[in-house]
Amino acid sequence: MTIRTTALAAMLAMTLTATATANAQEVSSGGMPATPEEIAQLVNRLLAQLQPFADENGLTGFNEELRAVFEARLPASLVVIPQEKADDLEFKWASGLHLDTGYDVPEDGVLAANPERELYGDALECSRSNGDRSVAYFRRISENGMVGHVCTLGYVEGDKAVLLTRSVFEGGQRRGWTNFEGMARVEGDPVAATALLEPAIAGNVALAEAFDAVMMRNLPLARPNRAAGPAAATP
Repeated sequence: MTIRTTALAAMLAMTLTATATANAQEVSSGGMPATPEEIAQLVNRLLAQLQPFADENGLTGFNEELRAVFEARLPASLVVIPQEKADDLEFKWASGLHLDTGYDVPEDGVLAANPERELYGDALECSRSNGDRSVAYFRRISENGMVGHVCTLGYVEGDKAVLLTRSVFEGGQRRGWTNFEGMARVEGDPVAATALLEPAIAGNVALAEAFDAVMMRNLPLARPNRAAGPAAATP
């Protein structure tokens, strides 16, 4: 666990790849929201990781679209603890964001069936596919000829409260997806962790949906990223 700190220390690691791999990193912040300077640093780090995807596909406006999304939506997605908790040296806590995103554009235009990237028609399908995790939010989405879903799950793991928003979108013989996870942890107290995460839920979902919209507008322009044939197994 990350012991409490008094400043925003780090941010999520994100990659945009065919296999949608990313490394999660726990972050902490104090009782005050992140400063504009801290948010700007985080946005620049994220855009630097996305720049290769934009360059490879000639998407000249992609990162500027995402800059606007991150600047507008990122602050509300971060966990901020009450000042009295920030001042309590015995209150051990952590928060984190983890975003991975990927796409599949086969040369032959044939998308192989993939249970990990199944499109859900409603919240019931989302619930059935995700075991005992509660569905906190579900919405069908469409943009630029692509259609998909946003399915947000809430659950507790040990003393960690988690909100996981999974999106899948397809169209024009291509598929994209994002997994956006927000978490809060309080040492030995999942109820307190859930209370910390609750105010950030709407911000997490809004950020995920805005990110998805940019992806759906740009993915139809992406070049093939794998040879024809069955899709590679997703880890």
